[in-house]
Amino acid sequence: VFDNNQIFKLNKKNDEILIVSEIGIFKFNYNKNAVDIISDEKYLNAFYINDNSLVGMKRNKVFLLSNDKELLLSLNKIRNIELCDNFLWMHNYDKAIILNLEDKNMLEYSHDDGIVGEVINDLGCDSDWVWFTTNKGLSMYNWSKYHYVEK
Repeated sequence: VFDNNQIFKLNKKNDEILIVSEIGIFKFNYNKNAVDIISDEKYLNAFYINDNSLVGMKRNKVFLLSNDKELLLSLNKIRNIELCDNFLWMHNYDKAIILNLEDKNMLEYSHDDGIVGEVINDLGCDSDWVWFTTNKGLSMYNWSKYHYVEK
């Protein structure tokens, strides 16, 4: 299926691997050795946020892919996107954004907010921390301390 086609990202969940490629998003169940197409649209990254929904990233847009396609965010030249709990972290050249998937609130971070460097090369996160690799080094931020709402 993927011969001579670009593969942009692989994301694993349970016994499935999401394959994000120039010909669409596919899920590969390696226990059943079966490949199924989810979308024939080109995305650069995609991952499950729950059993029925995916988030798909294009160059300038992030979509919620479930029964319908819902635009979550538009940002110029998105470089990467990560899911941490029910929040999406994403970045472009000089900004990072956190988007709460429950209420759709978002906040923007940049060099002015303490990220070292003016160019964000990549980011990663877990349930407590987000880290930014930049042209001037590494920044870490304990985002869970400020973004979780006590119930």
